[in-house]
Amino acid sequence: MQARPTFRPDTWRKSSRSGVNGGGDDNCVEVNFFADQPVVGIRDSKQGPDGVPLVFGPLAYTRFLAALKAGELKGC
Repeated sequence: MQARPTFRPDTWRKSSRSGVNGGGDDNCVEVNFFADQPVVGIRDSKQGPDGVPLVFGPLAYTRFLAALKAGELKGC
């Protein structure tokens, strides 16, 4: 099992697509590109710093974004 990546709490940034379609501030997704490993973290901003992010490798992150843009992930 791999260790959970470390990140600085102040490096999370809100997605430019958060809160669109009348979602307000309740639908905020934050992204973190970890400095010490080639991974990307995604979390729900409502969970705050204690929330556990989804962690993707570069290829998986690229495929995840492509699936979102193509509408393949219903409910996302």
